[in-house]
Amino acid sequence: MGNSSDQVPSVVNAVRDRTEEEVVIFKADRCLDGELLQYSNRNQSNVLEIIVDDDTIALDDVSAVWYWKPMLPGALRRQESEKEALFVYRQFLAMWRSIAHVCENARWVNDYYAVQQAEIKIAQLCVASRLGFTVPNTLITSCPNEVIEFWQRERGRVVMKLLSVSPVDNQAIFTTKVTRDVIAQIQRVRSAPTIFQAEVNKKFELRITVVGKSVFAAKVVHQDSLGKVDWRRGVTRFEEYRLPEKIEERCLKLCKELGLAYGCIDIIVTGSDEYVFLEINPNGQWEFVEHYSGMQIGAAIADLLLGGS
Repeated sequence: MGNSSDQVPSVVNAVRDRTEEEVVIFKADRCLDGELLQYSNRNQSNVLEIIVDDDTIALDDVSAVWYWKPMLPGALRRQESEKEALFVYRQFLAMWRSIAHVCENARWVNDYYAVQQAEIKIAQLCVASRLGFTVPNTLITSCPNEVIEFWQRERGRVVMKLLSVSPVDNQAIFTTKVTRDVIAQIQRVRSAPTIFQAEVNKKFELRITVVGKSVFAAKVVHQDSLGKVDWRRGVTRFEEYRLPEKIEERCLKLCKELGLAYGCIDIIVTGSDEYVFLEINPNGQWEFVEHYSGMQIGAAIADLLLGGS
């Protein structure tokens, strides 16, 4: 269950190579094209179905669910009225949650409610710190004066990022450096709590994908600039990277503590070879890592869905 995505073939093809069970791809961003969930009560029997490619499929015998953050199509997210867009999103979200109830005995990657909990940034930082990860000095607030004091204490080396993604628009907002110009407009932070972190001196960054008991670590290589605050800006490639054993163990423990079978962890390696935890995305994308590194992440997800580790 998710959206139309390049990640689908890698996993689905691997599943089909391993089993004769039927694979159904439900794309939430195709709801305007007829792909949808529906519930009915027929003669005192509860029926939850999905409609995919004009086929109606009852969700009463599902063995595994791959859940990768469904999103509404752009036409519904970007309506003229944000109030209306948010209303529509909440109605669809209420339907999507039904799958978590009906398929509660299935194998989930990831468990629906574990994803909601793991997306809490403060929870991530608390667990990571307790497990021994180094975490940047962090402030999450909507108080302008606190931000100014934090910025001054860190000598102007501060970045900011969102506390949560927008439910009405899929446009990415990257991690951004807090400059003097940003501080001059800092009163705007009153309207929304924001994450502020001390900027970390980095030698390079890592994208670490955990799938069950497997850890796929990739070094982020910028082809156009090494000085980026957020590696998602510009052209980037990835190389397979060998993690120290203790860092690999912490990554596995982090996912276990958060109840995740799968997660994408972002880490900075400093000039002194310190591994600094930034965040974990329980629904992070990985296809581009597999493409550049050759690591078989999709196959590992397929194995996990079929009961492997």
